[in-house]
Amino acid sequence: MIFLNGSRPTVRVSVPVPADAARILQSLPGVENVQADGNSLIVTGVESPAIMACLLQNNIIPTEITNQKSSLEALFMDVTSTN
Repeated sequence: MIFLNGSRPTVRVSVPVPADAARILQSLPGVENVQADGNSLIVTGVESPAIMACLLQNNIIPTEITNQKSSLEALFMDVTSTN
């Protein structure tokens, strides 16, 4: 999925063992990037329902899943840029 501003879905996922979850999520179709951020992972390319299903199928229970959104200013800049 691609949003209006050309960005991909980005989801913050907090899990008890980020390294295990990152390894599993990297094999999920559509995932473009998994970046560690403390006890959280920033996952780009797929939406939160797919991430939740993948983690639960692998017996990993996330403590938080948050869709990350572009700011209105960033969206405006993307739409009005002359690339």
